Amino acid sequence: MPLHDLTLCGWRIQSEIAITILPAWSGAPDAPVDVSIKLGEVPQVIADGPVYIGVLGDDSAVVVAEGVGSFHVSSGSTVIARPEAGAYPGAVEMIIIGPVLGALCCQRNIQTLHSNTVVIDGRAIALSGPSGAGKSTLAAVLASRGHTLISDDVLMLSRGAGETFAHTGNRNLRLWRETLELLGHDPAILRRAAVGERDKYYLPASGERVAPIWPLALLVWLDRRPTEIERIFKTDGLVRTDFVRRAVYRAHLAKEYGRRGRHSLVDLTLKGVDVHVMIRPRDLTRLDRQADMIEALAKQ
Repeated sequence: MPLHDLTLCGWRIQSEIAITILPAWSGAPDAPVDVSIKLGEVPQVIADGPVYIGVLGDDSAVVVAEGVGSFHVSSGSTVIARPEAGAYPGAVEMIIIGPVLGALCCQRNIQTLHSNTVVIDGRAIALSGPSGAGKSTLAAVLASRGHTLISDDVLMLSRGAGETFAHTGNRNLRLWRETLELLGHDPAILRRAAVGERDKYYLPASGERVAPIWPLALLVWLDRRPTEIERIFKTDGLVRTDFVRRAVYRAHLAKEYGRRGRHSLVDLTLKGVDVHVMIRPRDLTRLDRQADMIEALAKQ
């Protein structure tokens, strides 16, 4: 079976599954392979939810996605995939660049945030929040203003002397059809990420070369509520720590691997990063105002 030579988060990935949203590997042809994805049999687990990640051991986890397939992730470097018959290709890719990537990072002791991340004035701004909070939508608005999108869904972090760094990852946003139309994009020319009652599509970022690593300056937790105007406030102390905890990607997975000795996964300090909460109205006509507020905050 032919192998697809790809890259994600700076890693070289060789996959028996075509992952068309990822760029081809452009590094040295003799560079080592960081992650191998092959088709095969996966240990059976009882899934608790439509997308489930179960930890089987220190270096073993299984991702199960209803209607998509199951994936055995081991040693931070090997993925055995068993897609379901008839699974939509874009949905398979979505699981690989989301939960599977999250499991790989945990096994490598790399902390991740559940965020859509843009760069403003050379610094990364991570937008986090629960499902439906508007992370992708607001990131799309900021990207349309010329700010560089560096990650969708999973943001890989590293630490320096008093700083936290964000790594460029998957640069394809996933947006609902109605959101794309609101933002002036034609879903008919985009690739589907998932098919269902509300179809999702991949909105690719611009094709310019992007630096692999950026200083992370700001984490903004988005919270949509039945209010008429938006407001934003900085958090400190235990409140700040709580919102960082909420922003960790698949926090239960990080906690489980942290319990197994990967202590970086449960370090919630995020040195050098300001943490803010934005309360947002449900009115989508106010997106530009909210983007203005993010830009102003990032430039302080």
